[in-house]
Amino acid sequence: RVRYGAYKSDPKLQAAHAAAPWMVIWDDHEVENDYGGDQSQDDVDPALFLRRRAAAYQAYYEHMPLRRAALPVGPQMQLYRALTWGRLAEIQLLDDRQYRPHRTCQAQANGKLIPDCDERRDPTRSLLGPEQEAWLMERLASTQGHWNLLAQQTLMGEGVIPGPLWSNDGWDGYPATRNRILEQWRRAQVSNPVVLGGDIHTFVAGDLKLDPEGPVIASEFVGGSISSLGRSNAAMALLQSANPHLKFGDGEVRGYGLVDLTRETCAVRFRAVESALVPQSPIRNLAAFVVEDGERGLKPA
Repeated sequence: RVRYGAYKSDPKLQAAHAAAPWMVIWDDHEVENDYGGDQSQDDVDPALFLRRRAAAYQAYYEHMPLRRAALPVGPQMQLYRALTWGRLAEIQLLDDRQYRPHRTCQAQANGKLIPDCDERRDPTRSLLGPEQEAWLMERLASTQGHWNLLAQQTLMGEGVIPGPLWSNDGWDGYPATRNRILEQWRRAQVSNPVVLGGDIHTFVAGDLKLDPEGPVIASEFVGGSISSLGRSNAAMALLQSANPHLKFGDGEVRGYGLVDLTRETCAVRFRAVESALVPQSPIRNLAAFVVEDGERGLKPA
């Protein structure tokens, strides 16, 4: 509560809350770095960790713009939901922290980066949990949105690095979940799917495919962090070289993503400041992309 109070005392944040409606969804640091379900980063006793999670969820509810339907009950709090923006768009907000099973491939590796293993590819494992995943599949089958924005926590596309190694903390730890969503977008002929993400302190733009040689099914944009440090562009170049579906990456600047929707286009600008340490720092367009109505795949703008 003290930390939220400190954040909310920031005049810039107060102005941002006053200027626009907020649709909020959490990731890990609302409770603990890299937690998932009832598993903490350091594998503390699950009963103790759930007490901590309950306290964290309560503080989050008290300080964020949420409806009564999100009122937590102990360590449980339903954040996932869908919002319609007239006929223009539907936004499906996901919670990929609360319901996930334990981390994969722990016998081979105890860190965030893991080698491949049978458990990682197990189709019964869901990053979203069975109930939330079933809800999402129904929403994708029934959406009337001209654009469908999947708002989720991280980089959804594969991010393998030479080794090969995958992150144990996101979609690469549960690739069958990602594939089922891609298949549902295609099977239900969902109109103009676009993925929005964050968490990785890095700007990324890319396309999503079921097969590296197959057609593009959706495009993805990850906004950079506003103030926290990212990764070097040398590391980003290595990531892109191993993942050609990632078309752009920059981890050395701070900023945010801005999405403009019309019936014809989804235009995305990555906005970057010269220095996150200077309140009046100049801001510029770092990169710009467009996804056109009825066409799969992003283009430079």
